[in-house]
Amino acid sequence: MKLRTLLFLGLLLPLAATQAQTDSSGQFQTRRTNKPVPKYLPKGYDLPEVKKQADAIDPQQLRSLVDSITQPAFEGRGNAQPGIKKAADYLADQFSALGLQPAGDRRTYLQHFDVTREAWGAIGLKVGARSFEQTKDFYVFPGYISDMPLLNLKEVIFVGYGIEDSTYNDYGKTDVKGKAVIFYAGEPLDSKGNSLITKNAFRSNWSLDWQRKLELAQSKGATFAFVIDQNPAESQKRYGKLLAGGMWRANTSSMRSMKNNEGGLNAMFVSTAVAEAILGKKAAKAEEAMAALKNGEVFKAVKVKSSIEVKLDKENETLSGDNVVGMIEGSDKNLKKEALLISAYYDHFGKPEQGAAFSGADNNASGVAALLEIARAMAAAQKEGLGPKRTVVFLLTAGHEKANAGASFYSAYAAYPIDRTITSISLERLGRADDSHKTPYVYVVGADRSSIDMDNLIDYTNHFNTKLELDKSLGDADHADKHFENADNYVYVSRKVPAVSFFGSKMERSASASDTAEKLDYKLLQQRAQLVFYTAWDIANRPVRIGFQDGSFKAVKE
Repeated sequence: MKLRTLLFLGLLLPLAATQAQTDSSGQFQTRRTNKPVPKYLPKGYDLPEVKKQADAIDPQQLRSLVDSITQPAFEGRGNAQPGIKKAADYLADQFSALGLQPAGDRRTYLQHFDVTREAWGAIGLKVGARSFEQTKDFYVFPGYISDMPLLNLKEVIFVGYGIEDSTYNDYGKTDVKGKAVIFYAGEPLDSKGNSLITKNAFRSNWSLDWQRKLELAQSKGATFAFVIDQNPAESQKRYGKLLAGGMWRANTSSMRSMKNNEGGLNAMFVSTAVAEAILGKKAAKAEEAMAALKNGEVFKAVKVKSSIEVKLDKENETLSGDNVVGMIEGSDKNLKKEALLISAYYDHFGKPEQGAAFSGADNNASGVAALLEIARAMAAAQKEGLGPKRTVVFLLTAGHEKANAGASFYSAYAAYPIDRTITSISLERLGRADDSHKTPYVYVVGADRSSIDMDNLIDYTNHFNTKLELDKSLGDADHADKHFENADNYVYVSRKVPAVSFFGSKMERSASASDTAEKLDYKLLQQRAQLVFYTAWDIANRPVRIGFQDGSFKAVKE
């Protein structure tokens, strides 16, 4: 029996998308009555009316803003190119004209950050006389490891799933100090598919957070880790943005997931073929240990003598950027201590060495223009004494095309601490429609996965106001393009902040000279911006905060 016959034990099941809890049928319902249907609001909550402000979101003003953001002087807003600094200054001036409070560095609208590109100079893996290929046999996240030009390993210890928990322990009394370890991704399952850790069908955090396993191995003195990935092709497709062409990260010491892993444990994700080569003659013993585990017996680590060469030689480049941050302070003395975050990225692909700059009208001048109009409507409501009761932060990020670096930096150094940020809304490519829809629509990405409250709220807000077709398909956990995971604001989800991305079209996804202002549908852009404004207005004013994957607000029933 080969090692791969038991690899199903390490299957890492995707986290199931949260199902919306509305009425008993699970469907959106309205009352069949001649009277106006009440809005989706908590009991006793009177939401200030802002239809006048929403109607003032104007297609012509949106067109004017898109024209300004895509002007030649900004040279396509490429990161680290001169034009993006001019764009940041222009957007800061827009925030100032709207009367937003500065929330950047030193009481300005700009929040400066540095980003570093980490790519491979030389990378390789050799087990005995056999060499393995990057992407085919193994992969490594450059942003998660420190430079390692050459490492020779003489002993590797197989530690099952690399887990030590209150009710389960792969290490036991095994000493891994000064040794490399190899373990499966995921967690152990019994013969019925239940986790041996949670004792049911749900997976523990050990399956979701592989860095936790590395931290454990490092605390035990391990020098390197091989993580067995039974489906490396799927993983590389999912994390392609972090693997292909180098990874850009924000330089911040407070975010484990986006910082260089200096001082941490380096790791390589390997295929089952590589695992078999590493275990060699001890593969059968490893199989026996895993079979015993499945049958309820205690796992016993397996020590393997080896001759392994690892090369992880990196080349780094550092660039600078600026987020643009402004806010409206809440009117309620208690609720203003919480903040709603509305964001859009303003960077694009810049100006190539030859030819004209990419204007990036839909990607993402449309989202920036929508945010500015939403901020204008919100500021107008504030001037009339209507609210918002909570603080609303408006964030325009650079570094989106560099692995969402600006958003990642903001999550560490937020104008309002992330634990007091109740929701994150991001706006992306809102100016065009694709061929798969016949009526005005918008993609609502991720609300149904991070907050049942917010998902229901958007449904009702749209029903009573904008009446767009809401397409939630792009946010599916198994969607090939991983739109939710690749959105700017996904970085907040890991910190239990409900997040949703409003997304317009799958067209013009990359650098394209054809992404120009005249191709945008400004009436549709207006409708989408109005939906976001109504949604944000409700979230910013309701007496209780939106829950994270929680269904405390029910739909109106028959």
